[in-house]
Amino acid sequence: MIRRPPWALLVLTALACSSLAFVLQGLLRQQGGESRFVLFFPAVFASALLGGFWAGVVSAASLVLASLLLLPALGIPVEYAIFLVAALIMSHLTERLSIGQQLKIQDLEARLPTPAAFGPQMVFTALPSGGFEFANRVWFSYTGLGPEETAAGGWLRIVHPEDTQAMVNRWRMAQQTGSFEIESRLRRASDGEYRWQLIRALPLRDREGKIRHWFGTIVDIDGLKRAEEDLRQSREQFRVMGESLPYGVWRASLAGEMEYFSQSFLDLLSMSMEEARGSGWLRKLEPDSAQAIRVNWLARVPEGEPWEQELRLRDGSGRVHTVLSRGLPVKDLTGKVTSWVGINLDIDDRKEAEDRLRRSEERLRLAAETSNVAIWDWDLRPQWRPAPQAIRWTGSRELIFGPGEVPLRTGWDEFVRRVHPEDRERVTLAAESAVRGRSDMDVEFRIIWPDGSVHWIRSKGHVFVDAAGQALRVVGAQIDTTESKLAEMQTEKLLEEAREALRARDEFLSIASHELMTPLTSLHMQLQLLRRRIGPNATLEICERQSRRLSALVEELLDLTRIRLGKLSIELTEVKLGELINEVLLRLTPQIAQAGSKVDVRVEPELKGRWDRARIDQVVTNLLTNALKYGEGRPITLEAGHGIDLAGRKVVRIAVRDQGRGIPRALQTRIFERFERAVNGAEIAGLGLGLYIVRQIVEAHQGRIGVESEEGQGATFTVELPPEPEGKLQAA
Repeated sequence: MIRRPPWALLVLTALACSSLAFVLQGLLRQQGGESRFVLFFPAVFASALLGGFWAGVVSAASLVLASLLLLPALGIPVEYAIFLVAALIMSHLTERLSIGQQLKIQDLEARLPTPAAFGPQMVFTALPSGGFEFANRVWFSYTGLGPEETAAGGWLRIVHPEDTQAMVNRWRMAQQTGSFEIESRLRRASDGEYRWQLIRALPLRDREGKIRHWFGTIVDIDGLKRAEEDLRQSREQFRVMGESLPYGVWRASLAGEMEYFSQSFLDLLSMSMEEARGSGWLRKLEPDSAQAIRVNWLARVPEGEPWEQELRLRDGSGRVHTVLSRGLPVKDLTGKVTSWVGINLDIDDRKEAEDRLRRSEERLRLAAETSNVAIWDWDLRPQWRPAPQAIRWTGSRELIFGPGEVPLRTGWDEFVRRVHPEDRERVTLAAESAVRGRSDMDVEFRIIWPDGSVHWIRSKGHVFVDAAGQALRVVGAQIDTTESKLAEMQTEKLLEEAREALRARDEFLSIASHELMTPLTSLHMQLQLLRRRIGPNATLEICERQSRRLSALVEELLDLTRIRLGKLSIELTEVKLGELINEVLLRLTPQIAQAGSKVDVRVEPELKGRWDRARIDQVVTNLLTNALKYGEGRPITLEAGHGIDLAGRKVVRIAVRDQGRGIPRALQTRIFERFERAVNGAEIAGLGLGLYIVRQIVEAHQGRIGVESEEGQGATFTVELPPEPEGKLQAA
């Protein structure tokens, strides 16, 4: 049934068309147009097409009335009558045409399935030539195209460029076959993504079998295509991984018939896939392996248990290879085994290594039995804390278990019970660390024998792993270290006693030095009073010289004690080096005169730094005194100035050069140690502590001291001090 719009809407439609035509006709006449009806007929046609016959009549009547009332009556009434008759005929014909088109659409809609039957998929109809007639909302939402753009062939623009030609070719073929189906990528308007779609179309024929329309659906299969691609890639990865293994992968039916082998395994057998399928590959098995595989397969297949079997096969040249075959069952959703898949691993190298290890262990066992060594082999394959009897012992087992007890196998817990309670945790941690870290084990601990005696044991072990890095076993050796441990403990006791003796010596030297300084100070004062009373006297001069020497020796002993105890303190103040050197020279004037050496002093002006004045005085004094001792009366040079050390730092450099006997090269690094001297002790007096104390003072100031010398050409001692030491200085 054809439904018309409400009457009021029809009248409004007719009046709107008439008004537009009347206005345009008036404009046409102003431009010199002759016919007053040139635009009236289109208005009547439009009214009848949109609203039917009566809308066309209303439009014609309103046009005539408006023309008579508002435009000059230039024509005759006959013209209006002819226009009215023509308008009535045209309205009738237009209405019949509109009704025919709607009947065709209703007939097509009646033959099409309802939209609910298609759900979210796209639906379309097309003319026999391929032009779109109809598309549902899903189409317009997905493509972003409008009805006009779709009908005009714009849909081709949303087809992927690589699929366009195939789409055109397939449609041409469908014109002949009467069936259209293609997978193609269509662009989605919301994000511009091309998604795979399955496009199907079937022809709608009339009673004569002629195609009148095409009815089609478009289903999104992008997820399915991606899944297919993922599956293809998974299969390819499976194939590549299988080929990367030495002998690849295999697949078998539930009955044990082989369906697939990797090419690497076929190459080993020198067989083709057709020859190896089913049970053909069994011809390459050694008889013992063939029998074992039958028994193993029949035992495991019914239960769906994992499969593992070592196989011995002959290649094309007749050489026998050992292959480890492993497999797992493939089950369906109900848990039923449907097939088997597995891998073949080349274990020739492993078998050869195991054989070498077995022979090596046999040789080691024989050697251990003839020596004082216990060999242990710890099997880790069951688990980290292995099953009972997992440690196998060979060699001198009595080192662990004592005389009379020589078990061949023990468990871990039984072994740990033999370990001294204080050492058990340490031994357990060492073993766990070695196994988990795949590292060697080295631990020393105490063993308690049944008679209660304690023995020290040194145990070393090596962890063996498989190809996957899993720990398989730990093999090691143990020796009795009781005697060496007791000797070590005795040595440590003696060392501690020596340290205690040294501490007592240092304490004695410190006390003695302090006690000696008191009478020496009093002796100095008395000698000075005597010299003032009686004047110059050779005996008094000798007494004063020996008193000063004794004071210097005591002071050196005090400094040595302070250095050993870390109590040689450093107090920084600003020191003008030129003034300090002059004071030292003035104080050493008698010694310089007695040595007969001329001292040439070269000091840069305004040379200063932050140092401990008393300690730097001690450094300069010791270096000059040392030069006077060994200078053999020849000239001595003392230089002080700025410089750059090896690290690029600015330093103050003090150099004392003599022209005496020199220092042998072998002694040049030793003279800065305690009690070391460049000559025999009988030749030169002193304790051999001066240069050692100088080095400690210089290094406490973050400086360095060195010597350059050739035998017979004298020696040059050089001290380098930073003008401003960095950070807090540590007591020497």
